[in-house]
Amino acid sequence: MATKIETPQRINFSKTSRVIDYPDFLEVQLKSFREFFQLDTQSDKKVEEGLYKVFVENFPISDTRNIF
Repeated sequence: MATKIETPQRINFSKTSRVIDYPDFLEVQLKSFREFFQLDTQSDKKVEEGLYKVFVENFPISDTRNIF
């Protein structure tokens, strides 16, 4: 039989209550990631800016004889 592990109670010594709710920081990161890599945009409609522009300009990498 598994025993239930009790988590310690957090004691709040502040004199004011929490005024604002914190945003969901994981959702902020995920939204930024989706916008940065333009994941919700079709390939032909992606805006060439930032790293995407650098990748489009430099890839595929080939040698001077266009073998590789």
